[in-house]
Amino acid sequence: MQPGGVGVSDQAGAAQYHFDPATYLTMMLAEVPAYRDLQRHVAQATTGIDAGSILELGVGTGETAAAVLAVHPAAG
Repeated sequence: MQPGGVGVSDQAGAAQYHFDPATYLTMMLAEVPAYRDLQRHVAQATTGIDAGSILELGVGTGETAAAVLAVHPAAG
């Protein structure tokens, strides 16, 4: 395991984290005040890439995927 990695014994604690999609953005803005800037920068970093499709991993609310899709509407 790499430093900072999650060991098997640590995975049990992951079940303790719950988030509500309705309050996720508010929570993220409280924790990461520049969250909207982060989304914008991620999307802008894909400018110039010919994205025929975009893979959404399904591990959150889709905020990042929506920002990237706005730059690549034909990929939707």
